[in-house]
Amino acid sequence: AGLSRTEELNRKHIFRRTSQTQISHYQDIYPPMVAGNLLSEPFPSAFDEDIKQANAEMFNCAACEIN
Repeated sequence: AGLSRTEELNRKHIFRRTSQTQISHYQDIYPPMVAGNLLSEPFPSAFDEDIKQANAEMFNCAACEIN
């Protein structure tokens, strides 16, 4: 890749095999996030299913306690 320092390494330099015949850049699989991106709409489309299933009532202190 012609890098001289590890600080130069980023998502476009890392690949992941996504099938037996295909590899993809991490930047394509995991788009970069901007700070605060998940705090208000519109949410990144990659999180559509997660946002639909999210429930603010699901995680409360009583449910998190270990007996």
